[in-house]
Amino acid sequence: MHATEPMPQLPPDLFSRVSIRDVLKRFHNAGQLGEHPLAHLHWVDADAAPLERGTALRELLRAGIESLRPDEGELRWGEKR
Repeated sequence: MHATEPMPQLPPDLFSRVSIRDVLKRFHNAGQLGEHPLAHLHWVDADAAPLERGTALRELLRAGIESLRPDEGELRWGEKR
């Protein structure tokens, strides 16, 4: 999105529990992540192709998750609970 373009209207439930759960279910599929409404926000590069948006969104999600990590222990990304 360029500075002169208007900001698109965001869905009111973009950060709801259901939306966040949905984006986390798509975490390991960059193509599906790129189609999620969160991938259309300006900090993800909304003008990129879906796969690139998905990869960028995954890195943002990973950084957010890692920022919540306790000081001890190791995160295992492949572990399902």
